[in-house]
Amino acid sequence: MERSQYIANIEEELDRPHNVTLTEGEIGVILCTLETLIDGYKDYKTECLVVKEIDSIFEKLEGIVDTHYDNMETKEQ
Repeated sequence: MERSQYIANIEEELDRPHNVTLTEGEIGVILCTLETLIDGYKDYKTECLVVKEIDSIFEKLEGIVDTHYDNMETKEQ
């Protein structure tokens, strides 16, 4: 069976949230890959077409990892 890529054609579909479980390693791969992509731009903020989305991903994924470790430190104290 051949896989086809679904491309949303309605703006609302692009903003539909999904709940996904990722390991810390998977989050790290995503963030490192995005950092590599960003480093490829001379001026990321003006050249990249998906700045808003990438910034949102960083905010959410880094935030959840930070919160996890903050909670672990609180429990240890």
